[in-house]
Order: sequence, then C-alpha cells, then structure tokens
Amino acid sequence: MTAPAPKVDFLAPTAVRQIMTPGVLTVRPDTPLVDALRLMVRNRISGLPVVVDDEGAVRVVGVLTEGDLLRRAETGTETPASWWRRMFTTPGDQADQYSKVHGRRVDEVMTRDVISVDVDDDVTAAVALMDRHKVKRLPVLAHGHLAGVISRADVVRALLHAFDVSTDPVEEPPLLDTEIRYRLLVELADKRWWADSRVNVVVENGIVTLTGAVYDARVAQAFRVVAENGAGVREVRDHLVVAEGLPGWAGVDNAFVA
Repeated sequence: MTAPAPKVDFLAPTAVRQIMTPGVLTVRPDTPLVDALRLMVRNRISGLPVVVDDEGAVRVVGVLTEGDLLRRAETGTETPASWWRRMFTTPGDQADQYSKVHGRRVDEVMTRDVISVDVDDDVTAAVALMDRHKVKRLPVLAHGHLAGVISRADVVRALLHAFDVSTDPVEEPPLLDTEIRYRLLVELADKRWWADSRVNVVVENGIVTLTGAVYDARVAQAFRVVAENGAGVREVRDHLVVAEGLPGWAGVDNAFVA
C-alpha cells in the first residue's frame, strides 16, 4: 500500500535559521592540520569553518573541507606537475598548489573563497548553492558573523519532518475515484513524457492501475511517482510495458479526459 503523500510545500517558506545547525565546531587559521583532521574524523563531519575573532564576534575567513584534503603528498594522491600544467599556470598558482599538498597548518590548505548564506535566506537558496558548487555544507552568517552551518543532512532532516507532519489531523471525506483520476490527469497534463506515451489511468476504490506502453523505464517510474503522490490513492498497480530503445511517439494524443 502506498503511504500518503507528504505536503511537499513544507520547505518553501522555511528560513535557513529554522533548520541550520548552530554551535558548530570551528578551527583557527593557525590550527595544526592534524588537529583539524582529528576533529573531522572523530565527529564525522565533512568540513570545518575557519574563523578569527572580530570585535567579540566570530568571522569566517575560510573553510576546510574533505575536498581540500584529497590531494596530499602523505597519501600519494597529489597531482603530478606536468609540463603543460606549469606552462598554463602562474608561479603563484603553482606555489599555492604546493602549499595545499604539503601544508601543515589550516590556513595553508583551506579554501579561502567562502560560499555562505544568511540566517534569513530561504532554504531553497541554500540548496541551490550547495547543488551549484557541489558542496555538502555552507556557513550561515548573521550580520556578517558565523551563526551556524547548514548541510545536506540538515535538509534531509527537514524533509523527514515534512513527512512526519504531513498527516492532517482533520478527518476529511475520502475522494471519489473520479476526483482522484481527475487530479492525476491535472498533474500529468503539462508533462511532455505524458504526451509522448500511451498510458491509461484507471482508478477503482482508490487503487490506481497504469496500463499501456512507454519508451523509457524512467518515464514508467515517473508515472508511478505521480500516482503514488496522488491525493486519495491507496495503492498503485503498475502494468506498464517499457519498449526501451524506441523513440517517443511524437504527436500521440493523450487527451485530457475527466
């Protein structure tokens, strides 16, 4: 049986301050690298903000992440200094790379261009930054000073909370089968893969049955996801046939039938 769909709009108005982790572990620029490594390993975290005191507050000057530590002489993973790399990089860039590979202090290895968010930024903005820059966590600032960290794990915890609170305590009458089917068709109406497929949606006693043919297994999966998230859906029975390798049926008319 398919679980009720969560209210996926839960995260939309959420500010970063509501899901971030406050009171995070930090290091100083002059912290020995080995001490920073111990902090990361013992606490199972992928990065540490690098901070300095700024008139009684804490200002972020860098971040030390797992990515900064992948290319190290100690593990034999440093990038060989090929002739073409030396040709197209400045002496300063080469010196900086040498420090990252051999450095013994945090400030010699850390990333100085810090990507951060404000406590009042929308969670969607933080997620977009993490996705765009392929990072797992971002420092959170309040008035320019460190207030915490938001990580992918924080977003996942918020998602779990969205599932936990998705059940409305107010008992509503069950939807009719025609209403369930209507809502599913509304959801599918603007999807290109719906227009390019030959799929029939039947609803009986809250059970959605999908029959027909699609040209891609991912399209079949998307149909199941739509049905599983449909209001009033008790169960989904997938009888779709996947004809992989065949082009989409351009122009096929999956007319909107209420």
